[in-house]
Amino acid sequence: MSDVTEADEDIEEQAEIGRAITQGFVLGVPVTFFIFAGIMLAAGVGIPRSVGIAIWVALIGGGFYGGVAGLLLILNRHGH
Repeated sequence: MSDVTEADEDIEEQAEIGRAITQGFVLGVPVTFFIFAGIMLAAGVGIPRSVGIAIWVALIGGGFYGGVAGLLLILNRHGH
């Protein structure tokens, strides 16, 4: 019986990790975009160039940092 409950707990934890990574990605991309675009605009780079560069940074960096933040949040909550 204990193997079944441990397996169920593992499945639930994996589902929670998946949701946290997805939420981190969804939140990390726009936040990174607006922050990076604001920094580029404040530095005096033109609007089209700022937006283009901020899109690339948001897709790569925002997805990565948001996903890792969500993963670490869940793992810390479960004591790993």
